Amino acid sequence: MPKGLKAQLAVFSNVLARRGASAAEIEVTGHADASGDEQFNQWLSVRRAESVKAYLVERGVSADLLVIRGKGSAQLAKPASPYAAANRRIEIGRLAN
Repeated sequence: MPKGLKAQLAVFSNVLARRGASAAEIEVTGHADASGDEQFNQWLSVRRAESVKAYLVERGVSADLLVIRGKGSAQLAKPASPYAAANRRIEIGRLAN
């Protein structure tokens, strides 16, 4: 996990840890670039999301608060550059009801 992401997640985990398990769920979505086949990219994006969830749980966030998703390479941040690093990412937000 990149240092910059760890620093952001450390701050985020402090906020989430105070909310407790009864708060609105948070979605952690992993993405991949187009360098692998569809099945591999899906697996990789889920692993990315699981890694972030594990880090947040280690820092005191309730596991029940976090829902993981993997989008593979289906939603590229930079479709014109399918292999760009920007496509390998994590997005975190409130779970849409």
